Amino acid sequence: KEGGVMVRIDWRYLEERGDYKNDTSKNRGFSLVEVDTHYDIKTVLEEFYDSMNEPVQIINIRQERI
Repeated sequence: KEGGVMVRIDWRYLEERGDYKNDTSKNRGFSLVEVDTHYDIKTVLEEFYDSMNEPVQIINIRQERI
């Protein structure tokens, strides 16, 4: 079977903490792997925001073949 696709969201808390607070070049990551099902961006963002408990800022969204 061929590989799938990974959607990666780089993000930061609006009120960042720890090493991330002092180094703005560091981002946190959220990944959704697609193998048999392709998810549209709306679904990916819903999954992302459903997993967050605090306000966040999205830095980048990218898609990679795996």
